[in-house]
Amino acid sequence: SGPVNGPDRTTHTPEDTMVRYLLERASSLMFSVAAYVCYPAILVIISIDVVRRYIFNSPWTWSQEFASLMLFVALALSAPAAWLGGVHIRAEFIRANVSRKTVSRIERIVWLLLVIVSTALAYQCWKDGKLMILFNENSPELDVPHVWFRAVLGVSAVATGLVGLWGLMTGHVADDPDAVNEDVLE
Repeated sequence: SGPVNGPDRTTHTPEDTMVRYLLERASSLMFSVAAYVCYPAILVIISIDVVRRYIFNSPWTWSQEFASLMLFVALALSAPAAWLGGVHIRAEFIRANVSRKTVSRIERIVWLLLVIVSTALAYQCWKDGKLMILFNENSPELDVPHVWFRAVLGVSAVATGLVGLWGLMTGHVADDPDAVNEDVLE
């Protein structure tokens, strides 16, 4: 038997389990890129820049912009895993003071809002991406097209929207004490 469903406590179908597995794999891969590529790149570039700046008086002009862009990419790539794992920020005091049925309703509203916001963000990224290509919008110091960063945000929005859709359809509550949850970020 798989994870327990929302308020009615029925088990998920094999299709639900496969969807969850695919969402976990995709979000875990995105999180891994953030953890093992973006954050170490920030650490290395800023460390080298500090040495160049204070010892050799020869800082890189692009290091701060690079670090900012990598932080943006890392945060965008981590969002689906955070939502799927239930480690996003929420007001626990509300959940602790209402009935289980009300918690389930609140969770469904949150999942719905996540789908709506993620869809709007993905759509806006698509529209902005076309304009960024048309106007050849680049970062000032790195001379890297901004459209790539918008694409990362768009992919993250699509993945986060799919997580929200899955949560909405299954009634999944990530931290439900009665649910059997796999570790998303193995």
